[in-house]
Amino acid sequence: MTVAHRYPTRADWLAHRRIGSSDVSAILGLSRYRSEWDVLLRLKGELSEGPSSPAADRGRLLEPVVLRRYGSATGRQVRPTPPNTLWTRDEWASATPDAFADGEIVLEAKTDARRERWGEPQTIERWEPGAELVVRPDYYLQVQHQLWVLDLELADLAVLVPGDDPFLPELRIFRLHRDEEVVAAVVDRLSTWWQRHVVAGEPPELDGSASAGRWLASWPNLGGERAATPGEVALAAGYEMARRNARAWEEARNRYGQLLVAAAGGVRRLALPRGRVTVVRNSGRTRLDEAALLSDHPELGAVLELYRRRTEASVFPRISGLET
Repeated sequence: MTVAHRYPTRADWLAHRRIGSSDVSAILGLSRYRSEWDVLLRLKGELSEGPSSPAADRGRLLEPVVLRRYGSATGRQVRPTPPNTLWTRDEWASATPDAFADGEIVLEAKTDARRERWGEPQTIERWEPGAELVVRPDYYLQVQHQLWVLDLELADLAVLVPGDDPFLPELRIFRLHRDEEVVAAVVDRLSTWWQRHVVAGEPPELDGSASAGRWLASWPNLGGERAATPGEVALAAGYEMARRNARAWEEARNRYGQLLVAAAGGVRRLALPRGRVTVVRNSGRTRLDEAALLSDHPELGAVLELYRRRTEASVFPRISGLET
């Protein structure tokens, strides 16, 4: 059953959050910024909200702008969520949408500095192959979680992206229907995660994140010495191999950057075949337009794409041809 709560302070609101909509992509391994360990330590009260980021600051500052432009573009009545309000469902789920449109439409306001991540505004009734080219999967899952917690059917995802005029960003609005198949898969994964890691106290797999390292740092230091087991010897060998590979890749990255700067011969920008630009800095460093580079040379992104699609396959059951 869905229940709405209004808390007197933000601290109270933070203390009562459970698995929120913004936690979904982290738990499912789709987040670029957070891991499941971040969510777990936050739920256990061992991790605060943490330092802000430019992307998060941009989102907070521009959220009122997105909501106003959405209201002007659609003519719908926009009602922002009251401060410190939380909707909960079952023992483990909570949600705080940015706003509601016409009372029954969940409204989520986003900003993104990369417009190529988004397709043209449209309605998505079900997640089908190619939907990942229209809306970001992590935001789609966030909205589906909100619809389930709030027991509603429709959401509008309003996204502010760079426009042709640098001083006037473009607003893209995507109508998302509640997708019962995706909702069922997500709810099953999240409820299992809650029972295993929050209720039963089983730690997640160590993933190299800072939060996982923080958890390990809390272990007692017993001192002393003992003989390593064969498994520990293998782990030590793997660590050393990864360390050497990381150093080699870093040296290769620096070398290619230097070669690129030298080849440019002092030119500040090099136009890629499809008209996008690679910026070359005379300090000896390079900053690449990654999206343009992968667009021109898709083979370079094959490994990253395979990882992304394998991860998403366990969440979006209707994407054909994807196997976990």
